[in-house]
Amino acid sequence: MSQENDAVRDKEKKSEKIPLLFDDCEAVEEFAKRLIPKHHPHLGSANIRYICRNVAAKRSGKPVSGNVYKMTGKWAFLTGRDLIVEVALEVWNDLEPNQRLALVDHLLTRIVGEESEENGMMKYTIVHPE
Repeated sequence: MSQENDAVRDKEKKSEKIPLLFDDCEAVEEFAKRLIPKHHPHLGSANIRYICRNVAAKRSGKPVSGNVYKMTGKWAFLTGRDLIVEVALEVWNDLEPNQRLALVDHLLTRIVGEESEENGMMKYTIVHPE
């Protein structure tokens, strides 16, 4: 009987979820500041916020190392940003510096910027990786 209770307690511990937390990520921003002038000049005027999350999102059961979001409408108004670049600390912390640089480059590569012919302002779109 006591073994049964132990099994129930262990199951309850496993079901406890870690709260999802977000914060600014200066390390990602530093990598981006080095990459944008050389490899992504179309992002030079973009207002980007770099954030991290403590727990990686999952896609097809696998952790997602990072993502890019375009701010439009009310989200652009509320954030004052054009784009959000997000990385998962759960993955980031296990990467070597060159892998971190590659991840930030990969995320920035997903952003396509074109100058609008109508008003000359930059218009950004997000392309999904293959």
